[in-house]
Amino acid sequence: MNGDMLIGIHDESFRDALHFFLNKNNMPFEERLSIVVLTEEKADLQVAIQVWIGVGQLKLRKSKKSELLKTIVSGINEYYINRWTSSFVLSKTRPRPTACGRILRVR
Repeated sequence: MNGDMLIGIHDESFRDALHFFLNKNNMPFEERLSIVVLTEEKADLQVAIQVWIGVGQLKLRKSKKSELLKTIVSGINEYYINRWTSSFVLSKTRPRPTACGRILRVR
């Protein structure tokens, strides 16, 4: 199994995180059922989320840029870190662990 595993997520937070990164970096994209087409990069980001256990997997297809997936995962991680930090500051209590995703590289 190749790709990146995301742990402690749900479909809405993951979608928000992915959109956050792509929009922040001006990367046009098209969403399909289980693929996000990165139009300018000429690459497909395969997305599989198992909501019932809070796990997702990302794989990059059709890309010659080996660092692209790493960059996308870093951006998603930034979203979760910022979300965790802002919820902690706003609520003055520790947020639930599931509010913040964890990313595991599987190669």
